[in-house]
Amino acid sequence: MYVDRLDGKMHEYMIYLPLYDGVRWLEIGVDSTAVITQPQLNSPSLEAGKLVFYGTSILQGGCACRPGMVGTSIIQRDLNIECVNLGFSGEGKMDLFMARAMATIPNVRAFILDPVPNCTKDMCDTVTYDFVNTLRQLRPEVPIIMVEGPMYSYAKYSAFYSSYLPQKNEMFRKNYERLKADNPKGIYYVDCKNLYGPDNEGTVDGIHFTDIGFYFYAKRIEQVLADELNIHPIPVK
Repeated sequence: MYVDRLDGKMHEYMIYLPLYDGVRWLEIGVDSTAVITQPQLNSPSLEAGKLVFYGTSILQGGCACRPGMVGTSIIQRDLNIECVNLGFSGEGKMDLFMARAMATIPNVRAFILDPVPNCTKDMCDTVTYDFVNTLRQLRPEVPIIMVEGPMYSYAKYSAFYSSYLPQKNEMFRKNYERLKADNPKGIYYVDCKNLYGPDNEGTVDGIHFTDIGFYFYAKRIEQVLADELNIHPIPVK
């Protein structure tokens, strides 16, 4: 991107790095009279803590048109809170080592768990409890939000998926109810209704979210954060 004819005043920019490709080097060219300094704006807020998201390639942002349009980027800008995106392409399978690793992240305001699309029905039934409970045991002070898997837009045209996807969510929710029965504090649930919007424009392939899908996803999560955890936008200082 090339920018010129600015007003000569200091401006702040946020650079979003690629969601999939690794970055080996980064160069920023500026005019010989320009300077690059440390940020002056507290954005995202250093005092606000972190929201840690765990999930699949959908969460990772595989089909956002650019990195700044993935759901976690939208939420970070809206709330001025750092969002850690632990979305793994094909590997959001609730492995216990991931729960233990996530528990080591400091200053977490909430864990948002969104792994169902990478899990089978049996996995949603058998590994959900131990995965979430491990996080609860290691970080009992951190609230957990469990997010159902989206109903893929093509499920309405498939007898198999129209039955199988709700079954996965049913198993996921069953474990949420079990966890809530153990301890009702600090655990919340987001169902899949309109998770990526009210129509078929929210995905690019029936599964992965478009920018529109991420917008609706972000707003849904933000509403839960506001209603349940009293997490609201923090003014940029």
